[in-house]
Amino acid sequence: MDATRWQVPGLATRAQVVAELSALAVGMVVFVLISVVWTRFWWLADLMVLVLAYLLVVLLTERVWVDPETVARRRWTPRRTTLRLADVTRVEISARSGNSTVLVLHGTPTITVPLVMVTMFASRGQSPQVARRLADVVAGLPDGKDAAVRLRAYATHVTSGGTPETSPLTDR
Repeated sequence: MDATRWQVPGLATRAQVVAELSALAVGMVVFVLISVVWTRFWWLADLMVLVLAYLLVVLLTERVWVDPETVARRRWTPRRTTLRLADVTRVEISARSGNSTVLVLHGTPTITVPLVMVTMFASRGQSPQVARRLADVVAGLPDGKDAAVRLRAYATHVTSGGTPETSPLTDR
């Protein structure tokens, strides 16, 4: 990792990507069949295939970059989302949908950083090194001290052989 700018790794597993690609393929087949059977709606079916493909590409290419002054989320879209650390109003660690935990940097805009993901395919979490670096970044931000303590506890937990499901980030 570069000392000034570094990327937070994504947490998608191979099985998750295969499942999403399979769902996309089934959706495309359904919409192609609709366009063949009901020729009046060919344009709508083709549009839906393009929308499904676009959404999948956006989800699979999301990346988060951190440098000393900003946090940026980049997707395969024309627009980048960048938040200056000086503009962060609040930091929190939040559970989402019962299967993932994210670091939320509130500001304009709000950016989320994936920390732990537990799915039916696998459980994954950030490495201890990434957790410690994120803790160093958020420690001086508003409400960041609690998040930094939890990130460091997570790093210690994973270093000692703990799993993402039993980590201190998923206990609340």
